Parts: sequence; C-alpha cells; structure tokens
Amino acid sequence: MQSVSVAEETPLGPTPEPFELREEHRRRTGHCRKRLLHLGDSLFSLFVITPVVVAHWRGTWGWMDLNGSHFPGWLCFVLGATLHTTFTLLREPLNAALTLARAAPKSRWSSVKRWLVNRMYTYAFSMACLMHWRGGWNVMELYFGELGLFETGLLAW
Repeated sequence: MQSVSVAEETPLGPTPEPFELREEHRRRTGHCRKRLLHLGDSLFSLFVITPVVVAHWRGTWGWMDLNGSHFPGWLCFVLGATLHTTFTLLREPLNAALTLARAAPKSRWSSVKRWLVNRMYTYAFSMACLMHWRGGWNVMELYFGELGLFETGLLAW
C-alpha cells in the first residue's frame, strides 16, 4: 500500500490564511445581512407603513369632506400649492438649522423642541400635500363634473 503525501491531499492553489478566511466570511455574512435587512424593510413598509399612510390620507380627506364649507376646492388647491412650494423652498435652510441644533450642547428641552418642530413640520407638510391633491380634484370636478375612469385617465395623461 502506498502512502499519500500531504501535498497530494491539499488543493492545487495555496491554502488561504486565517485572515483571508475571516474576510471572506465577513463579506458573505454582510451580504446575507443586507438582504435580510432589505426584506425586513420591505415587509415593514408594506404591512405597517402603507396602511398607516392610507389611513391618514383617507381620514383627513374624509374629515375635510365632512367640513366642506371650511375647505372649498379653490382654497385647498391654492393654499396647498403655496404651502407645498414654501416647504420645498425652505427644506434646505430648515435642515441646516436642525443640523446646527443637533451639534449644539444637548439638553432635554432642546431635544424636545427639535422633536416637536420635526413632527409639526411633517404634519404640516402632509396636510399641505393632501390639501393640494384634494383641491385639485375638487376643482376638476367643479369644471368637468363627475368623471369616469376613462376621462380621468385622459386628463391625467
């Protein structure tokens, strides 16, 4: 019986060093982790965020419809467009101010103020966007009447 040498048992290429093995393992686990995070983010967005956003839009739109005398079509359209444009133009200065505030010395009151300003901005921006959309649809209904699916598609195209 012939003995097999160690050189014959190993692969043709050089054996990787332990450091190279660790790097390869890190790359593989990082790729897998990235995929799992992407999947989790997609599922969270699909099953949690989307229904909450739809509920906010539907509830606010319905509330505005119930109080239609306070939210006429043209007023909603003009006010929504104006606020939307204003918020878009002020986005960079507001972001710079919040970044400076974040870099300032931390205190509980400044953190609460920054949190409140952030939430008020988000709510006001969502209301402006909703008013712009609702006002646009109300103005279209005012001038074109109730439209079917085909006519709506033609106007949107």
